[in-house]
Amino acid sequence: MRHNVSRPKLIGAVAAVLLVIAGPAAAASAAPNSSEWPSEISISGAYGMAFSQDGSTLYVAQPQKGIAAVSSSGSVREIITSETGFIAVATEADGDLLVTVDSDANIYRIDMADVDANPEIYGTNGAWKGRATIVYTSTSSSFLYSLAETSDGTIYYSTYQDRQINVLRGGVSKPLLTSSASSAFVGFSLLSDGGLGALDESGVISKVSAVQLASGSVAPSALTVLTTGVRGNGFAAFDGNTFYDTSGAKRTFKGTRAHIPDAPTGLTATTGDGEVTLSWKAPENDGGADVTEYTVLAYNSDDDDFEPVMTTTTTTAKVTGLKNGTSYEFVVSASNSAGGGYYSDSVTATPFALNVAYTTGGTTLAADGTVGAGQSVTATGSALPPGAALSLVLHSTPVTLATGVVGSDGTFTLTGTIPSDTVAGAHTLILTVAPAGDDVRSAEQSLTVTNAAQTPSQTVIPPSGTSSATPGTPASTVGPAVSAGHLAATGADDPEPALALAAFLVAAGLAFSVLSRSRARRA
Repeated sequence: MRHNVSRPKLIGAVAAVLLVIAGPAAAASAAPNSSEWPSEISISGAYGMAFSQDGSTLYVAQPQKGIAAVSSSGSVREIITSETGFIAVATEADGDLLVTVDSDANIYRIDMADVDANPEIYGTNGAWKGRATIVYTSTSSSFLYSLAETSDGTIYYSTYQDRQINVLRGGVSKPLLTSSASSAFVGFSLLSDGGLGALDESGVISKVSAVQLASGSVAPSALTVLTTGVRGNGFAAFDGNTFYDTSGAKRTFKGTRAHIPDAPTGLTATTGDGEVTLSWKAPENDGGADVTEYTVLAYNSDDDDFEPVMTTTTTTAKVTGLKNGTSYEFVVSASNSAGGGYYSDSVTATPFALNVAYTTGGTTLAADGTVGAGQSVTATGSALPPGAALSLVLHSTPVTLATGVVGSDGTFTLTGTIPSDTVAGAHTLILTVAPAGDDVRSAEQSLTVTNAAQTPSQTVIPPSGTSSATPGTPASTVGPAVSAGHLAATGADDPEPALALAAFLVAAGLAFSVLSRSRARRA
């Protein structure tokens, strides 16, 4: 048998379904879209944070400075100037603001229409307080650290002392939690699904669901952990799994409690003059909370342990003030809200400055100095990484003159000979050092090579009818020097063919003379 639902009941059921669907949908549509906001905004000294209920503006409480309004473009506008210690901020459905102040038991309402109409008044230090109205005065604490207000006017606040989430309706305050939480709450934010996010002073953001809020009573142990490792005293949630922390960085809810992150990986070192630049990769497992700091440690042989030398929030660090030629061992650890301490694999580096001295023939070779082809050049240096490979090369056409390694004491001496066939003129000596696991570095020295072997040589022939040389005086020559054991020559390198030709010409001349005389007698 079929049962028909009467029209009034059917309409009522549909309306109820629409109401259930429309509630969260409306909340989601009012929450700001994360993709429409920058990954980071510039806000200084932020405590409390809250998006306007239409999602268009982020309001930030800045102690000793005032209240700032941030747009989705990232621009920041100071709307209230005051040295008052603003702590928390919340927004109402009509656009007005609720604020709390350090050492003040009141929750104040600020009329934003009045702020817009009188910017010069609200820009005067402390003038806001005379125009604000008091919404509620706490009887238990003068430190109201957290605020949030739903579209129906329900206010959630917390005090530092009671470690509670308090619900304020119609001027009446009641605790939401069945017992005090383990840590005091320092920041609230409405969530797009109708729940409430609550940040405590240990850096944990817990979620109170819409159902738990509606029940009016929930045990602290029943709250869901959204994320851990959050620093600061406030946050502002977007429409999904994303929020701004008080540094202005966009982050995501991780949903797990934090533990110490794994060690960083891939630690490398590049040396310089009295410094070492380290770089590494973030831990593969951050422990369930964002890494907030890296610590660089160096080995201390006196204590037989690693000691911190610097901290950084990036994955690179430059350690300065080191002694050239001295070996240093480094490690890096990562920290989050749960702590830190796991060391990366170590890396050893020896900072150095590549200062090279050159000598030739026992004389220091200055820049652009002169060296003859066939002469030796000696390069020396100190305070270098022991065992580093060395090479001394003559350019521009590369010719390796010498190779070697740095000694265990960090010094080296390399001697090479300028090739005898080197073209005369400007050249460059390049000494290269290649330490293991470090960048290769080179030092250049310009020089001029002179090469007597390429100067032309010839015998000076005297004019016809004069003596070829004064007796006892050698004939002067100009030109290429000859190596020992070889004769200077104007033509062929081997003199024997030339001597044979001369003998043949002399014999031919004698024969021609005899033949001429014989013909003369016959005539």
